[in-house]
Amino acid sequence: MTYQLQITPSVGRRWTCKLEKPLTKIGRAAHCEVVLNDPLVSREHALLQITAEGPRLEDLNSANGTLVNDQRITRIALHPGDKVRLGLSELVLELIPEKMAAPSPPPRAPEVQEAGVSGTEQPQPSPPGRRTPEPLPPGLVGAGPTFATAQTEPRSASDPGSALRAEALAIRLFSPNQEPPVILVAHPECRQIEALLRALDETGVRLLKAAGAEEVRQVLETTPPDCVLLCPGTEKAADLCQTIRSHPRAGPVVLILRRKNWAEAAALFRAGADEVLQDPDPLELLVRVRSMLEMRRLRNEATAATAQVEKRVSDDVSEAERINRLKRYLSPQLVAAVLSGEESHVLKPTRQEVTIVFSDLRNYTHFSEVSEPEEVITMLKDFHSLYGEIIFQYDGTLERFAGDGVMVFFGAPVRFKDHARRAVAMAVTARERLKGLRSKWERLGYTLDISFGISTGYVFVGNIGFESRMDYAAIGKTTNLAARLCAAAKGGQILISRKTLFQVEDLVEVEEIGGLEVKGFSEPVMAYNVLDLKAPFVPAPVT
Repeated sequence: MTYQLQITPSVGRRWTCKLEKPLTKIGRAAHCEVVLNDPLVSREHALLQITAEGPRLEDLNSANGTLVNDQRITRIALHPGDKVRLGLSELVLELIPEKMAAPSPPPRAPEVQEAGVSGTEQPQPSPPGRRTPEPLPPGLVGAGPTFATAQTEPRSASDPGSALRAEALAIRLFSPNQEPPVILVAHPECRQIEALLRALDETGVRLLKAAGAEEVRQVLETTPPDCVLLCPGTEKAADLCQTIRSHPRAGPVVLILRRKNWAEAAALFRAGADEVLQDPDPLELLVRVRSMLEMRRLRNEATAATAQVEKRVSDDVSEAERINRLKRYLSPQLVAAVLSGEESHVLKPTRQEVTIVFSDLRNYTHFSEVSEPEEVITMLKDFHSLYGEIIFQYDGTLERFAGDGVMVFFGAPVRFKDHARRAVAMAVTARERLKGLRSKWERLGYTLDISFGISTGYVFVGNIGFESRMDYAAIGKTTNLAARLCAAAKGGQILISRKTLFQVEDLVEVEEIGGLEVKGFSEPVMAYNVLDLKAPFVPAPVT
């Protein structure tokens, strides 16, 4: 049976790799059989082995792990259809039908008719797996200098450099799933290094030539090279080297010396050159160029990884600011529920039924007149700490603390069917637990008590304000009625509206107060004082 991998990289197009070897190493390094340009993939990430029992995948102690069908693995047997995730890349194992498994012969290179070569003499076909150099874009031809790819001259088998060239051809400068790198040769007389260019051209790279500074600048603007081979004899070579190094997308610069002219080389190194080669043979040149391309790739990956880290940090900061903004008026449970969705959707003003609770400290005005500011602050801190804990216990939404006045509503942004029951139970609990705080106040000479007003109905609730300052608020007559009931209540009373009573009648014991004349309402409003709960009420957890 023959298998293949359908590979979807993190960047670039999808491609297919036929598994022809018993061992296939997968990673970021250029020597791997499957090379993934993914910053989250290790240099040697995983090993795929074809055995008699079938394919097996082993993680090679990678930094970010190997996932098969969303499960992290160390070693596992693979089956057709299994999805392997390495970093941000996905690989799918496929079984090739037997009719498709037979390898096709490698394509022959097109015939080339050159001067001095007989019509029957054919150039050697490109080695399997090598890419034919792509033609240059039309924009580079006919406008200014012409940059042409190097032509390959056929050589006889008796050529003394054939063995060296064969070794050079075995060096891969890029993986099959990558675009051929662009290499610019800046040399006043490129014919002097034609042998070197021939070796480069046969690897499948895009080879561009420039004889002067102006031609180099045009290449930089149209096709930024991945690597530059520069001769010190080029016009204004030092300035040209600085121009190349200053370009944000240009690759490393390699100096090609035809003689021991180290003074020129030193000047170019100060201008930013990365490497120097003196009279190199084709094999040495390919090895150095491969190193330069790998260095450029690693730099690009490091830049991409840094950008990803910066984005994650920015996202984390935004999320922290979002959570802090929600914690101003929501309990931790409600914050978690809201963060499970889109904040802009949850906090968008909508019309819905809620229960509003207003509370007020009786005799606070007189107390603030006769007390020092430090005493007032200390008293309010004790009151807000205890009351805030109770509000969040029943998952209320704290609209605001306004001195001694507090507004809370239930049923938004997370909807509760029992919002009225939660509101009344919260008020009763607060009244009971504040008795201990009132005893402390009495010992200090403070004559303070708390009253509540509760109303149920429809309001518009959501973020209200302008871009620089937004508050989560509930607007409507239900809010006004709760405020008026609180103002009419005496110390220790919890006045509720008729609609609230209808929803909590089985939960509380009440006494009828009767119709109250309240500001903003043309007719008397029926009010009821909550005496106690008939049974303990425990709110259901927020989901």
